[in-house]
Amino acid sequence: MNAGAELASMLAGFAIALCSYLPAFGAMEFGTRLAVTAFGSAAVWLPVMWFTRPEEPATLLAFYRRVRPAGPGWRAIRARAGVAPDLPLGTALLRTAAATLLLFGTMFALGGALLLEPGGAALAAGVAGLDGACLWNLHRRSRLDH
Repeated sequence: MNAGAELASMLAGFAIALCSYLPAFGAMEFGTRLAVTAFGSAAVWLPVMWFTRPEEPATLLAFYRRVRPAGPGWRAIRARAGVAPDLPLGTALLRTAAATLLLFGTMFALGGALLLEPGGAALAAGVAGLDGACLWNLHRRSRLDH
């Protein structure tokens, strides 16, 4: 992935999603609209990625030193940087999942409260609370390990 492909992906996704509401596209259901947007933007960003230059090695090295991501895709850059990942890949993925569930739980809890659906709001708030506690515990544990 490079910056050009990222930009192409965002712009294509936005444009296709907007166009999918035009009368020429007919009345599409949400799932169909989502699939058209996803596959349409992939049809744009994949060729952009393949036909443009990759990021410069110095850019990747600077990014790795700043972020220190885990995973096998960074093996060559990691060897050049001489710096270990900040967290093991499993811990980073757990933190990502917990943060995502915290975000969605909070959004659905707020939506349930605004729509006066206390059961759904309470369930979503419970999910958000559990994932917040999980995220805090993972953060605290990773700080103790370093």
